[in-house]
Parts: sequence; C-alpha cells; structure tokens
Amino acid sequence: IVIDLPNLETPWHDSVLSTSDEIFIVFELNVASLRQGKRLYKKIRELRGNAVSITLVANKHKRKWFGNHFSRSELE
Repeated sequence: IVIDLPNLETPWHDSVLSTSDEIFIVFELNVASLRQGKRLYKKIRELRGNAVSITLVANKHKRKWFGNHFSRSELE
C-alpha cells in the first residue's frame, strides 16, 4: 500500500508513520521542499528510531538559470 501523506499533519499522520514497514520521503531540490523533508525525517526518527528504513527521493530535478533550486552536486 502506498500512502501519499499531506504536508499538513492530520490526526492519523503519526499512526501511519509509526506502523509503516518502509518509508520514502520524496522532495524537490528547493529550499522549502528540503526543509519539509528534513522535518518529516526527524519526526520519523523520533517516532521510530532506526527501526524503519527511510529512502530519500529527489524528484523533479530542474535545470534553471535562476531560482532557489539546488544542483545534484550541491545535494550530494
């Protein structure tokens, strides 16, 4: 089962994170998305410790001349 959690916390948010067998955090390469992903990662570690696998997925890589997007090398 795949559950796409909303960015806002819901009454069932912690329950889903606490009982999932595998978690993927999908984010874009921009400041806002990275901050949200970091918050979610910390929340999962607080709830579960190292008991669950968390995979980070950088999505929608954008190549722009201007903007707040990070390059692949900056992310690595």
